[in-house]
Amino acid sequence: MEQADEMNRLEAQATDGDVLAQYNLGVIYYWGRGVPQNLESSARWYSKAANQGYYRAQNNLGVMYRDGLGVAQDHAEAERLFRMSADQGNKKGQYNLAMLYAGDLDNAAFLPEAYRWMRLAALQGFAPAQHKLGVMLGWGLGVEQDFIQGYAWITCSIEIGTEDGAEGNLETLASHMTPEQIAEARRLASSGELMEGRHDN
Repeated sequence: MEQADEMNRLEAQATDGDVLAQYNLGVIYYWGRGVPQNLESSARWYSKAANQGYYRAQNNLGVMYRDGLGVAQDHAEAERLFRMSADQGNKKGQYNLAMLYAGDLDNAAFLPEAYRWMRLAALQGFAPAQHKLGVMLGWGLGVEQDFIQGYAWITCSIEIGTEDGAEGNLETLASHMTPEQIAEARRLASSGELMEGRHDN
């Protein structure tokens, strides 16, 4: 009964335009927390919060448009939403926009833009972005190839905790590097210089 009362209260607040209530309803319906999962309802509430400029709702709705969850798949709309979120400094919005440019659009011309947004997310300490930024630097994707910085960024991502594949990418990169380069990359990763933005490409 308490849960039903809470949902009624939340829906009343959301209907009155409370952006956080709208966002929270989006989360609740997306994951089915205490209610049956309803992706269409999730998208509807996220949309209301996104239209009020809430960066988290913009990012989450962008994911739904990117993946066709509760809405028709639309990469252009996903890009628009990710960019609005990213422009507000949201690291997940920056990362998702970068990933859209790096992969989903499947055009090398977008790689420099992917690098730019990936770097912004990485500088905020977002481990998946640090890993991908390291890959972009190490393989010269959208940016001049730099083994040392690539190795250093991947190392940072591993220290924070990142997705599978980072260790393998680090080993692959190391196979192309001298012991001196690896030592410098490790020094760079532990120095804090990367996060200060002192090594810009």
